[in-house]
Amino acid sequence: MDKTTPSHGAVLTTTEARQGSRSRLTLHVLLGSLAIAFVVGVILVGGFWKATPPAMDATQITPAQPAPSPQAAP
Repeated sequence: MDKTTPSHGAVLTTTEARQGSRSRLTLHVLLGSLAIAFVVGVILVGGFWKATPPAMDATQITPAQPAPSPQAAP
């Protein structure tokens, strides 16, 4: 039997208040949030990867050239 009070609505016992929902809405929200976070992460990594200048990613390292030797003035 449901107990209600005018100021608080339904009154639940401790066991009733701790019961979980049988619907899978929580699982759907969790999976949806994870999918959104994954997509945002991929977009951020792709954006940073594309915006990184070639000189910073160490893929085009050239050997150091020796400095030109000063020539003696006549």
